[in-house]
Amino acid sequence: MKNKVKILAIDDNPGTLDYIKIVLKKEGYEVYTALTGAAGLEEFSANTPDLVLLDIKLPGEDAMEILEKMREQNSGIPIAILTGYGYDAETITKAKGKGAAEYILKTAPLDTLKFRINKLLKKYAHPKIEDKEHIPNILVIDDDEGVCKVIKGFLEKSGYNVIATTDPRKTMEIVRKERISLIFLDIAMPGRNGLEVLGDIKKFNKNIPVIMISGVKDDDIIAVALKEGADDYITKPFSLEQVKAMVIKNILE
Repeated sequence: MKNKVKILAIDDNPGTLDYIKIVLKKEGYEVYTALTGAAGLEEFSANTPDLVLLDIKLPGEDAMEILEKMREQNSGIPIAILTGYGYDAETITKAKGKGAAEYILKTAPLDTLKFRINKLLKKYAHPKIEDKEHIPNILVIDDDEGVCKVIKGFLEKSGYNVIATTDPRKTMEIVRKERISLIFLDIAMPGRNGLEVLGDIKKFNKNIPVIMISGVKDDDIIAVALKEGADDYITKPFSLEQVKAMVIKNILE
């Protein structure tokens, strides 16, 4: 990048700002920080950033009002809302209604933070950004629609692209069409069992990590799956922390 992309981060937590500054400077960005909305507005006016990261919870200040003022000054600069309180649909909808481009969880993995920022800058056609990163696509295959929804919702909140299907027969169509980085695959499904689908996946591309989902802890079936090329497994009922651990192990490490 010949001219550094400028990012303004506004958060009342000095530790959060230090973390963001260190991470983004390593990526080659020029980073400005502010502990208050008022100070953030001054930095916004003085430096004309290419992207703003705005904490939605600023003590004694209305972040929505700060958002509106920035949009009034320059509506072409994307503003991403930072939230450490999980997905608050009402707040996010309100922020987007006032012009926020996106929201980012403070608890998101490091690579996810970088993915989301890069995606935003590319989305707004920033000429200084090279298209060298992509957000991982994760595929979930389970005949239980509830399992698909839980995993999909959880991972999308962390910034991943998630494709979910309850029909194992659609697996290879999706794998051939999309650039898949990780697959969660149920073992016991009607129509076609997970071991057969696993074989098809590994024949197509043995390097795609596949995590098997088992309804019971059957050591024999799990052993067969691992022998056939599965990379790991989780057993129902599983926790979202287990899902997160599998993503970190197979994508981020």
